[in-house]
Amino acid sequence: MAADLNTVKELFVDEEQSIPPMKLAKRQLATIVDAWNELKSYAESYIEHAFMTTDPEVVTIEKYLVDLGSRTN
Repeated sequence: MAADLNTVKELFVDEEQSIPPMKLAKRQLATIVDAWNELKSYAESYIEHAFMTTDPEVVTIEKYLVDLGSRTN
């Protein structure tokens, strides 16, 4: 996806104030759109469920080691 985005960026850099020429194949454009749509779906799901997680408990290293030791015994 990074390579696709770099290709699009280079098209704009070549022609700063104009619409870039259509040098990309339809397949490449479809790949870019599909990747962005997949990222959008993932981001929406993350945003929807992120608030459901609780903050981790803050513990000292000593307490962590004690808890870890009690679980292994």
